[in-house]
Amino acid sequence: MLLDTPPLSLPSFGFVPTGDNRGVEIKPPQGPLYLKGSKVMAELHKYLDENLAKGFIQPSKSPVRSPVLFVPKKDGGLQLCVDYRGLNEITIKNRAPLPLIEEQLFLLCKARIYSKLDLKAAYKLICIASGDEWKTVFGTQLGLYKYLVMPFGLANAPAHSQLFINHIVMGLNAQVARRLLVRMVGA
Repeated sequence: MLLDTPPLSLPSFGFVPTGDNRGVEIKPPQGPLYLKGSKVMAELHKYLDENLAKGFIQPSKSPVRSPVLFVPKKDGGLQLCVDYRGLNEITIKNRAPLPLIEEQLFLLCKARIYSKLDLKAAYKLICIASGDEWKTVFGTQLGLYKYLVMPFGLANAPAHSQLFINHIVMGLNAQVARRLLVRMVGA
């Protein structure tokens, strides 16, 4: 069961294994610093304070630095976005299959009862593999920070999220698990 708010500590079940590619040498991306203005800096302070307190990020000294920018939200606030395009260009893509929307819609049209599961914070339940945190570093005027949980924007995040969901429902009866996955995708 997912909570309305993310947990204050990292999940005890660890991370979904993602393989071992430590022998590959890469030239880490170095993004520029974009942040300007008092409203943006206030939002940055708020984001860093909240995520440091939750244990989702830590200060870092990584050779990688992806840029951060803020985009306006519908409510007038600002949303922090890390631009992982440089990292995603050199990432070996995880080709784990994602559910086909057409198949899920076909299965949903036969249902009489529908449920909705809000997985808005599901990425925050997936820990970054130990030793890979340095790749998620984002740079600000206040320093470098690395994610300890899956951030939005990484090329392999959707595949790892699907593997995580599959891992959770693996112990269920196949028919129950299938219905649950259909409900999750259909939400």
